[in-house]
Amino acid sequence: MKNIIYYLLLIITSCGIESQEVANPVIRFTLTVSSSSGGGVSTPGGSYNQGQSVSVTATPESEYVFVNWSNGSTDNPLSLTINSNQTITANFTKRKYPLTVSITGSGTVSEEIISAGKSTTEYTSGSVIRLTANSLDEWVFTGWSGSVSSTDNPIELTVNESKNINASFIVVQEETILGNYGFPLYSSINQTTGNYIANRESSGRFISRDEAEEKINIRNGPNEEFLLSDQAQALFDFDGDGDLDLFGWMVNISSATSLGYISGPGRWIWWPNYEDENSSPTYYDSPLWFAARYEMNDFNGDGVLDLLWENENHHEDGSGGHYTDNYPLLITYLSESGITESTIGPPTGAHDIATGDIDNDGDIDIIEAEWQYGDCSHVSVPSFYINDGSGNFTYSKSNLEESNLFLQNNSCTDMVFTYINLFDINGDDYLDVVSGYSNNQQIPDFLENLYNTTNYNPNDIKVWYGDGSGDFSLNNGFSIPITSPVEVVVTNTTPVIQLGGNFLDLDLDGFPELITIESYNYSGWGIRVYRNVNGQEFEDVTSTYITNPIQLHSGANGPFSPQQPGDVGISYDIQIIDIDNDGDYDIMLSYPSIEDVASTVITAYFENNDGTFSLVKF
Repeated sequence: MKNIIYYLLLIITSCGIESQEVANPVIRFTLTVSSSSGGGVSTPGGSYNQGQSVSVTATPESEYVFVNWSNGSTDNPLSLTINSNQTITANFTKRKYPLTVSITGSGTVSEEIISAGKSTTEYTSGSVIRLTANSLDEWVFTGWSGSVSSTDNPIELTVNESKNINASFIVVQEETILGNYGFPLYSSINQTTGNYIANRESSGRFISRDEAEEKINIRNGPNEEFLLSDQAQALFDFDGDGDLDLFGWMVNISSATSLGYISGPGRWIWWPNYEDENSSPTYYDSPLWFAARYEMNDFNGDGVLDLLWENENHHEDGSGGHYTDNYPLLITYLSESGITESTIGPPTGAHDIATGDIDNDGDIDIIEAEWQYGDCSHVSVPSFYINDGSGNFTYSKSNLEESNLFLQNNSCTDMVFTYINLFDINGDDYLDVVSGYSNNQQIPDFLENLYNTTNYNPNDIKVWYGDGSGDFSLNNGFSIPITSPVEVVVTNTTPVIQLGGNFLDLDLDGFPELITIESYNYSGWGIRVYRNVNGQEFEDVTSTYITNPIQLHSGANGPFSPQQPGDVGISYDIQIIDIDNDGDYDIMLSYPSIEDVASTVITAYFENNDGTFSLVKF
């Protein structure tokens, strides 16, 4: 009996020991991972122990983006803890890109989806869109710019990135106040510039020496002689009544031994309704002695055009001295009853001025290409006159960052320009500066260790980008290298000097070309055309557009004294108008003197014939 009990206890004890040695069973679950079209996942899943952590990464294909997982999570990679069977999907969608269409001028653009689709203002990647430009009234479509450069209409484009497209429309011919000549219509910010005003107000002619001698010049004996200056006459309709008015400056040659000698201050002539035989002029004493030139604009915001006058009163007189003391810039405000003069800033000497809204506040500011003669204690750098909207100006020399390098230097080195202009060349609605001097100048020695001299090379035309603040830097822009034409090198080793310019979109890509006038030491002159490459550079394309760009004067002795019959005198500027009324724009020289055996021709211009320009005199 004892043995039976013993065996029973042994069996029971053994069973209890065996039960304690059995491990917990391993529980496994299945994870299934997949993806929608447009991407893949790092793992298809598998069988995992309960509680195990798994990381899954979703990778989109080109032109797709990851959206989320089917469980709602947007984490990527996604971390999962496996506690049950799971199925999860990575969701992808095609990228979407904005297509921004802007318009210059007056017209509309229609968008037609050729393939794929559009959501709000964005297109899915790969969408093919057809854009059609539709002109309004007298406007004409000229081309697309931005992400697409083309004159085709319509155009088709594939949206595979963010794209900005501009459709440009122009008026083929817009009449001036007098209703005589068409002129280019620029963007709103460019309509604040002197370039636009000069084109718009052009009368299409200038007063010749013969006409001035007959009607204007004063010759009351050797002690009272005044001659109308070729470069200082404004013949325009200042009051919008349909009649031309004349305001000009007359050179004082009283007691002079030759026309080149200035003997004192000049005179103003103000002649409203100039061509009315019943009208008559009024003469006023002027404080200006030498090199009076003007820029036309509305400086006090009253809707009437005013004239801003530069001068070089302290210019060398050819006898070892100077004519007289420096004098400030001067504005003449016109009215039917007379003129009012207002000086701005300190006494100065200028070789060129430019006007426009450089700080985008709605009024007209001024940049002066200062060049004062004969004083090493004064360093000439560009001067800025910032308008308060009422014709009151704050004077500054600090708006160009690099001016301080010259002002702080003791080498008597000036930062001078013979040409300065304002225009928005890259279409960002901020005015940029175009400036030039001469191509035989040396880089100032003190710049070698202070500055990246490639950005200040007097041999180049320079562009300074604007940002609407009124401040500029040579570091924010580019240069246009200038070389002497072969004809000039062979006949004359003197420098190429930049004098003036204007803008016309010759290739209709929305970026107006730069057209400049240059002189060859005043023994001739030339015209050059620079193609505007998307507002980022200019390239010389003169030979494409101008048939006779170089005009050399054999034996000429100055910009307004050509000595050979038929010579066209040097112009300091140009206007862009349709002077022959044939529906395209011509390049008109400002203030040309043309000597002829029989008489003085009053106007010269480059006539546009199917995009090629040839010099015409009449």
